[in-house]
Amino acid sequence: SFLLIDVFFFLAVKFWRNDFYYWLPMKGISYVIFSFVARIITKEIVDYTNIIQFRHPNECGGILWFYSFCQTLTLLIFALYLSDANGTFKEKMSSMWYTGALLMSGCILSFVIFIQFINAGYIHTFFSFETSAENAVRVFRKSSDDAKRAELIINTNEYVWRSIREEVKEWVWQNWQQWIEEKPVWFNDRARAAIPIDFIPILVDQRRAAAVRLNRAAANMAIEEKGVDRNASSKVLAAFSGIRRGSLVANVLKTLRVDGTREKKREQGGAILPLLDGDDQRKKNANEDE
Repeated sequence: SFLLIDVFFFLAVKFWRNDFYYWLPMKGISYVIFSFVARIITKEIVDYTNIIQFRHPNECGGILWFYSFCQTLTLLIFALYLSDANGTFKEKMSSMWYTGALLMSGCILSFVIFIQFINAGYIHTFFSFETSAENAVRVFRKSSDDAKRAELIINTNEYVWRSIREEVKEWVWQNWQQWIEEKPVWFNDRARAAIPIDFIPILVDQRRAAAVRLNRAAANMAIEEKGVDRNASSKVLAAFSGIRRGSLVANVLKTLRVDGTREKKREQGGAILPLLDGDDQRKKNANEDE
C-alpha cells in the first residue's frame, strides 16, 4: 500500500505541474499510455538506484529526484526501527543497525564528494523545480544554434513545447529558404518530415513535405482498387496536397480521377486539366501541351 501511495503522489505532482506527458514524439492514446508507464518505471528506477541522469526535467526532475534520494535514506531508518520494535530480528538487530548506518553514511558521503567535484553550474539541477516544458522553452530561447534548436523541436513531443509554438513557427518561416539553399547537415529528410506542415512557408515545399508523409500503403491500395496503372502512383505522390491523415484516401482518389480525365483529354487532343490549382500551374500545363 505504501508503494501505491508513493507512486500516486509522484503522478499527482506531475499532473499538478502539468508535467505528466512524456517527451518522446508520439501521438494518440498510445502516447497517454506510454507516458503513464514511463513515469512509473522512471519513479521505481530512481527509488532503487538514484541514477543521477534521471534528475533531468524530461524524467523525474531535480526536486523529485532529490526527494526520492532523501526518501530512500529515511525509509531505511524507518524499516530498521519497525524491525527492532517488532522483535523480528532480535539477535541480528545490532548488526543491522550498524550496517544501515554504514550504508547511509557512505551514500551521503559519496553524494557530497560528488557535488564537490562536478561543475558548479550543474549543482542546481539536483534541486531544480524546472519541468520538461520549461526546459524546452529555455533551451530554445537561449540557444542561437539552429541545429540545437531543430534537435529539440524534432526529438521532443510538440505537446511539450506547445506554449512557444508560434515562436517556433516564426523561426522556421524566417530560416526555411536559407536552409533550402545552404542544406545544413541536420536538415535532412527526417528533419523535414518532422516539421509541422503549417510551419513551412512555401506552397511547393508544403506539397513536397506532404508527399514525404504520404502513407504509401494506402495510396497503393487506392490505386489497385481503382485499377489504375501503377505508374500513376508517382503522379499521385507529386499531386498529393492533403494535410490531414483522415483525408488521405479521398485526396488520392481525387487525384486519380483528375489524372484519368487528363489522359482522356490527351487522347482526344483536348486541353490537359491541371493537377494543382493556381495560375502558375495552369500556365505550366499549357506550355507542356504546346
